[in-house]
Amino acid sequence: KYYAPQIAWHDRKSIYSLDIASTPVKCLSGSTVYRLATGGNDSRINMWHIRILEIPDLDKKKPVESIDCVAELTKQQRPINVVRFSPSDTSVSSNTSNNSSVSPSTNEKVQYLASGDDEALIYIWKLCKDEEESPSKNAPPIGEFEEELISIEKWKIHKTLRGHSKDVSDLAWSASGDFIVSGGVDNLVFVWDVVKGTKIQKLQKEHAAYVL
Repeated sequence: KYYAPQIAWHDRKSIYSLDIASTPVKCLSGSTVYRLATGGNDSRINMWHIRILEIPDLDKKKPVESIDCVAELTKQQRPINVVRFSPSDTSVSSNTSNNSSVSPSTNEKVQYLASGDDEALIYIWKLCKDEEESPSKNAPPIGEFEEELISIEKWKIHKTLRGHSKDVSDLAWSASGDFIVSGGVDNLVFVWDVVKGTKIQKLQKEHAAYVL
């Protein structure tokens, strides 16, 4: 059985991708909260908290107790084709320099999200801790006709991976969270070192059409 929440977000435009983080956000008495990311044609990523009942309400046939939007990520300028959470407890360097040398002592366990869009870019988003500076703190004030974004959770761009010449169509993390493989409309496949923010492999002639 399934439960279909009636959510009319993303400006009622197409949703192209979604992913649920493997590790729960928190476990409460009688329920567990999971993090969901959705991306689509409105060039926006929405973060959700889904509260799942351990013992579903059989009268209402509703396994989901609540669904709350906790963040809206709007830095990308083109439609978002794919969103993928990093494996649980991923270690990625907190140093944002693409050419930095990383020692084990600089690694930290934290949640990341990779997203690929029609601008041929791959973004690595990082979930900020309370003490870290969030993207919204230095943002300009909201104008009279601007939309106020939801920012219960704070996410910031950790790294940007450039290499594809056309739309990024799909992404997958390695089990360790150190590498990402990406496919695109440019018929290319790249393997990325996420820690260094660099390409380590390019499959150029294997595909004669879009890599999906």
